[in-house]
Amino acid sequence: MPAYTDIAALRAHLALVMGRPDPPAYRDLAAEYGVHHAVLWRILHDGYDPVDPTIRERLGLPVVQWHGVIYACAHCGRPFVPNVPQRHSCYLCRPIHRH
Repeated sequence: MPAYTDIAALRAHLALVMGRPDPPAYRDLAAEYGVHHAVLWRILHDGYDPVDPTIRERLGLPVVQWHGVIYACAHCGRPFVPNVPQRHSCYLCRPIHRH
């Protein structure tokens, strides 16, 4: 399978393939990519952009990495990952209190 730079390139390729005089069935085309046929239909008709890294890899799309949010402590400036959005201090400056 060719590698695509983004979802628009894949969508253009699918539109070209499905625009042929005798287009293949979605099930046959999906079998070539190794995904469910509904995924290809949604990409072409609903503007769907798959998030699952396995599906993106099978379609030849770049895998999107999510790294979360990292804050700087309001007291000491150290980076930390909050457990709730309201937390502004790291766990060393303001530890979690268990009741």
